[in-house]
Amino acid sequence: MSRPLRYKERARVSREQVTGLRRRYENVKAELSGNETYQQMEMQEGRLRKYAQAIFNLQEFIETKGRSTDFESIKVGCMAMVEKLNAIAKENMAKAATNLSDAPLSSQFAQY
Repeated sequence: MSRPLRYKERARVSREQVTGLRRRYENVKAELSGNETYQQMEMQEGRLRKYAQAIFNLQEFIETKGRSTDFESIKVGCMAMVEKLNAIAKENMAKAATNLSDAPLSSQFAQY
């Protein structure tokens, strides 16, 4: 037998095997789809998929809201700014207190 004929024969045999296996698969699949336990499992799997999707959506929503309401970095910046302003205010008040005795009005009020 020549090589092309052997190849054609093997291809034909393979197609027949695949066809037979496909029929067997379709029969088992049809039998399974009629099974009550299989139908209940499919229904439960559908519910689980819906729950998983709902959980995923909720997690995404929570993460998004968490990022948009994270004011910790803003608080830190504000507190640093307040500390700087407070230091400047203390410094200005200290200067004003030392300059108060040099003020011309302070000597006038001391007479009264």
